[in-house]
Amino acid sequence: MRTALIALAAGVLVSGLAFGAPVGEPAPDFSALTVQELLGKLRDADPRNGATAAAELANRARADEKVIGPIEAVTKDPNPQARRYALQALAFTGSVKAVTPLIAALKDRDATVRAAVGESIFASGLKDERLVAPLVAALKDGDLWVRSCAAWALGSIGSPRAAVPLVAAAKDAERQVRASAIKALGQIGGDPAKAALVDLLGHADPPTTYYAAIALAELRDPRAVPRLIAALNEPDPRTRVEAAARLGELGDARAADALAEAAKSDDPRLRDAAAWALGHLGAADGSGGEADPEVRRKLDQPVQFEFQGLALEDVLQFCADYGRTAIQVRWDALQAAGVERSAKVTLNLKSVPLGGALRLILRSVAAKEKLDFAVKDGVIVVSTAADLEQARPPASP
Repeated sequence: MRTALIALAAGVLVSGLAFGAPVGEPAPDFSALTVQELLGKLRDADPRNGATAAAELANRARADEKVIGPIEAVTKDPNPQARRYALQALAFTGSVKAVTPLIAALKDRDATVRAAVGESIFASGLKDERLVAPLVAALKDGDLWVRSCAAWALGSIGSPRAAVPLVAAAKDAERQVRASAIKALGQIGGDPAKAALVDLLGHADPPTTYYAAIALAELRDPRAVPRLIAALNEPDPRTRVEAAARLGELGDARAADALAEAAKSDDPRLRDAAAWALGHLGAADGSGGEADPEVRRKLDQPVQFEFQGLALEDVLQFCADYGRTAIQVRWDALQAAGVERSAKVTLNLKSVPLGGALRLILRSVAAKEKLDFAVKDGVIVVSTAADLEQARPPASP
């Protein structure tokens, strides 16, 4: 809580309403001021002072609830800035006594004050079921920032009661509101949220479909995979990198070819993210459980290889020696796919996780079938993807 207060005092921007000084500017020290002096600072023209005073007031109210009353009084101040900072301070007290004035402020005549309610609840992590119904009503506010901040707050609270109203908000005419509602649905989860997110994958607005895929990925829903694969070709580099990382977290083997292609990108951040993701595809072991933690650690270690026409058998042995791990190669399956031990590997890999390097090596070899690896009983098994899939036990009902 203390860290979050300091962050807001330093001017962190949460949803478009600046509650402080520009990031990087030092916050003033108000620790010696009285409560009345701090309340006066909430009206100060310098945003550093208002935000810092709010943080200090919240800290004092957490130590002495008698401070909450004077802060609440400022929520009726004629100055909208003072009202916003007072609401921020109240939310960060974490007290049940903050709930009533926060709810009342959702009807404030100033839209920035109404938006400050949702933002402060989100930023502080305040959770109280009494806030849900008023925030749901705020999803229909005439101001887009109020609707957006209300959605963020509902996601932070995490109440299933908010899921259905957020499904409606996810179809808002404003993209910013849709994005906030979609993120909130990803935090709340549940069948209604998942169904709505899947439906949004077909939205006419490409960014909205991407937000839905990210939210589904948060819920570890494999239906996000096709849209995330498509996002690897988005023009925005940050989107491409995030998509690669999310695909790695999901571990769905359908992303292998697209990630292998992304690992050749001119963008070093995308190359690194794609290589990391490749190493995390199919992270389950042959028993259907999570891969051996020690093997996982070895597959995550960065490597730097340069192979110039080296035989595949020697390359795989080199990887086993380098990673100090056992690699079992099912050569019969590889040979049936047209891959011999002597198949030549030419590849230059820099700062790539061992798991990603293995997949790039296997994809660099011409084969009739896709080659891959899986972890079984603490051993890395290399074979064709079809052979590995056949060897995988059926999922538990």
